[in-house]
Amino acid sequence: DLFVGRQPQIEEVARWQRQSTTGRFEHMFLAADRGIGKTSFAAYMVDYAEREEGMLGVHVSLGAVSTVAELVRYVFERILNEARRANLLESMRQFFGKTIKAIEVRGVKWTFAPSAEELWSLTALFSERLANLVETIAPHRNGLFLVLDDINRLAASVEFANWYKSIVDSVATMRARPPVSVMVAGLPEQRNGLYALQPSLPRVFHIIEMARLSDGEVERFYREGFKKAGIEVDPLAMGFMVT
Repeated sequence: DLFVGRQPQIEEVARWQRQSTTGRFEHMFLAADRGIGKTSFAAYMVDYAEREEGMLGVHVSLGAVSTVAELVRYVFERILNEARRANLLESMRQFFGKTIKAIEVRGVKWTFAPSAEELWSLTALFSERLANLVETIAPHRNGLFLVLDDINRLAASVEFANWYKSIVDSVATMRARPPVSVMVAGLPEQRNGLYALQPSLPRVFHIIEMARLSDGEVERFYREGFKKAGIEVDPLAMGFMVT
């Protein structure tokens, strides 16, 4: 309720999430300038997907990733650990097989350690393997909501642009499309860069635009936030904070 000014974006992403649970593979691009709150919004929508749509929500930060193989490894490792948090690990053991191992990092963390050959197969057949994974958790979840955040290095990669287009093409040939929605989060110029690298991508994404909040929306955020804590705000102080 403190996502002031973001209700249209919340409703739009929720619509595509809901659509995907009926057997659609949906693609979104969350486009916003730096400092506007893409990551916070994406994290909220992951929680929303789990709470309201009964999906498994997975948020992957890719700021340090520059290759598609790295991306795929990060994605599956993140899915693995989210499945553990959601008590779905036993359902996934057969899918991951011997590629998982546990290490102690302030509690148990599961790492995804495929061989070079297994990682190549996962990268080349990503959509098929994702569909298999979603089928594995189908008795417990209505689908998968996957956020690919901070695509800083990948946005300038021809490999990534063509790989993502190959996912779309692969899903289009499936008889039963997996209940998956993917939201890529990045800057508007990163989206445009991907479009330049792969001209088919503009037809793929539903664009979710996030603009800066107006002064009125910022003031409303502060008023409602402080009100929850039982604190009144002096008008002069409010003006400074809004500015």
